[in-house]
Amino acid sequence: MRYYEARSMIASSPEAVWAVLTDGAAWPSWDSGVDGVDGQIAPGETITIRSQAAPGRGFPVKLTDFDPPARLRFSGGMPDLGPSFDRFAKGLERRVETGR
Repeated sequence: MRYYEARSMIASSPEAVWAVLTDGAAWPSWDSGVDGVDGQIAPGETITIRSQAAPGRGFPVKLTDFDPPARLRFSGGMPDLGPSFDRFAKGLERRVETGR
């Protein structure tokens, strides 16, 4: 099975980062590669991420690991995230630091 794993250090509390990561409706405000997230980011749920990598197409992903505030893992039909992870991490850090 192919997978992508990434880590980033953010100078904020784990709880603040967790709050941003689990607010799917706000993802487009800090991740320029995401057009929208449908569904609730909660244990065992499946959400749909609409990505600029494939306009008009949603990618269903299942939350396979939900351990607040330490670990959040998705599994499913996402496009390759490798090239966009730096942008994702910087957007997340900005959102946590500014609350916007």
